[in-house]
Amino acid sequence: MQDSKKVSVKFRDFNFAKDINVISKWHVEHLEKNFPTQEFNKELFENDIKVLPGKKKIILYNGEMIGFLWVNTIYNPYEVQKIGQIKYIHIDPSYQGCGVGIEVMYYSEILLKECKYIELGTHVDNHVANNFYKKLDYKPYRITYRKELWDKK
Repeated sequence: MQDSKKVSVKFRDFNFAKDINVISKWHVEHLEKNFPTQEFNKELFENDIKVLPGKKKIILYNGEMIGFLWVNTIYNPYEVQKIGQIKYIHIDPSYQGCGVGIEVMYYSEILLKECKYIELGTHVDNHVANNFYKKLDYKPYRITYRKELWDKK
């Protein structure tokens, strides 16, 4: 993999027809590794990426596709502010820990510079991501609770 020197990544616009199969594959691999009991609907995932708004970028390193970034801006009438959202971020695990994530987060902040705040979510048990975001001065803001009402089986 890469050495520990500063990593320089580039970004290009996401092209649904060209890129969606790789993005879906990465997402499935991530879920199988980290959340093996979680159900996944590939068609809904792909449709969300296709139709929901936002800036969608492919992350490149030496011309190789290593990740995907999706950011969006919403208007919160209660805070009378634009809020930036990092909807989805994925970096190939072999490029994690070498500075790519930091560059991607800084780039996200540039894309969302008109916003007062940036929000993102991650799983409560994703300690690596939670610690990473805290190092970049992201603070916990909301807590989401979940209760299972029925079993599909």
